[in-house]
Amino acid sequence: METILRQKQLKATPGRLAMLKCLAANRRPISAETIHARLKQRVDLVTIYRNLETFERAGIVFRETIGKTDCFYLADTPHHHIVCRSCEAVVCVPCDHKTVSVQNFKNVTHQLVLTGTCKTCANA
Repeated sequence: METILRQKQLKATPGRLAMLKCLAANRRPISAETIHARLKQRVDLVTIYRNLETFERAGIVFRETIGKTDCFYLADTPHHHIVCRSCEAVVCVPCDHKTVSVQNFKNVTHQLVLTGTCKTCANA
């Protein structure tokens, strides 16, 4: 984790390292509040939000809104997720268009919300 931060010219503080380890331990995007709870409040919530914004600007984490909650995930490239409507299982879905260009707009991003019923739930 220290290497990732150094490559992006960010200071490897204990709080940042703990946040990245927490994100790496999850297979699905998680909220700032979840990170805060999992770190047993060793890092205050405002610091978590600030660091997530810093990580996002540096391309270390990506943001995805699930429901009405901003969630974050650690990845080399952005991708999407599909969430089972029944059991809430999450599976990564590749994103074929890394950049979107729209005339008269800068810094365009996109989100894709995918839901469905996983095979396990469909067979139940």
